[in-house]
Amino acid sequence: NRAQTPLVFKQSERRWRIFFTALSHQWHDCIAAIDVDPLDNMRVLTDKPKLIMKPGSVGGFHNLGIAPGSVLRVGARIYLYFCGIKPRASIPHHAQIGLLISDDNGQTFQHYSKEPVIETIGLDPLFVTTPHVCCLNGEFHMWYASGTEIIATNTGQELRYNIRHAVSNDGFSWRRNKQVAIDFKNDREGGVVCPRVIQQSNQFVMWYCYRGRQDYRGNGKYAYRIGYAESSDGIHWQRLDEQVRYTNPAEAPEWDYHMQCYPCVISANNETYMFYCGNEFGYGGFGYARRVAK
Repeated sequence: NRAQTPLVFKQSERRWRIFFTALSHQWHDCIAAIDVDPLDNMRVLTDKPKLIMKPGSVGGFHNLGIAPGSVLRVGARIYLYFCGIKPRASIPHHAQIGLLISDDNGQTFQHYSKEPVIETIGLDPLFVTTPHVCCLNGEFHMWYASGTEIIATNTGQELRYNIRHAVSNDGFSWRRNKQVAIDFKNDREGGVVCPRVIQQSNQFVMWYCYRGRQDYRGNGKYAYRIGYAESSDGIHWQRLDEQVRYTNPAEAPEWDYHMQCYPCVISANNETYMFYCGNEFGYGGFGYARRVAK
């Protein structure tokens, strides 16, 4: 009943594969995909979504759900980092980051390991999720959301999470940076998640989404919005959320008038596109916007 966290992979000039989280019932998520033609207004090329990966077996780190996080080409292979969800008594859900690998241009995937590549220890005690990975100067860089604390609100327990950074020589073993990449603006902010990073000339730019500590579900006042930040080194970031504006803002009852979340930004054909989810965390599916000059 939901299509969340769109993730775009360029298979060819006229065929982009969009991986997404298909939610069939509570927390039992799987990874599915559709193909679109970017030169024909994102016309859908597939008759129906293709199932890419189901949740794992009982006892595994993703037995309650699996969601796409980041995809990149590494030599002749394609790496698809994902979020695996399993039960945990002390928090609403427990997410860790795993890796799928494809040897056929993204048609099928196999697990790299039965264990996560980023687990919940040390700097990340509650959960880790929504990774974005890219390879720069021979090193892999990952930005991801990390659960920081559980707070009590007038509607029950809520999780807080911000964005951290890690580095790897091979994409499998990771060294976490103690420096928080994107932190909370203030005590009223509850979550910063789903980073998407692009290197432009001499700087890094990041899109993500953020929400309030509470009152962000349904028609809540502090629902997710898209944020933006810039950095000279990919480690120290300046939040510039006010720069995200829409020339044709959504109006009720449009699918994204109340919430915009889980962005995926991609540049191609001299254009920059942002795919994202709308109201109710993707209840109405996902769509896209095109960047326009200031």
